Amino acid sequence: MRIIISFLLLPLTVHASEPVKRTIFDKEVIEAVIQAESSYQSGAVGDDGRAVGCLQIWKIMVREANRISGYRRFTYNDRKSKRKSIEMFLLYQKHHNPTGDIEKGCRIWVGGPDGWKQDGTKEYYKKVAKILADNKIN
Repeated sequence: MRIIISFLLLPLTVHASEPVKRTIFDKEVIEAVIQAESSYQSGAVGDDGRAVGCLQIWKIMVREANRISGYRRFTYNDRKSKRKSIEMFLLYQKHHNPTGDIEKGCRIWVGGPDGWKQDGTKEYYKKVAKILADNKIN
């Protein structure tokens, strides 16, 4: 226990000139994606009824989250829950974007696992990046 306590008492040095490196896993970044997807509306329905909830999740994403987790963890109804939607989002990101790169994370969210390679996903990333910039999040 002393080792842990001694370690916890070590001073932390943070340099103000070093920007904090954000990842797709950060709360502020997830909130920006939610704003881009649904303007924070948990009951949002888009894409002719196929995208549901604050993160506009399609049924195929629910199946992918269940495949990644290895069991039937999520239901289609879970898309209406902000908490469950974020769980699916994080599971998907950790599997397909383990480094948490924001641009890649945004682009795979809208374009699938290879979405970061598709030109058509660049605009979506720019939309989320603008939200982050407007909220002054680097």
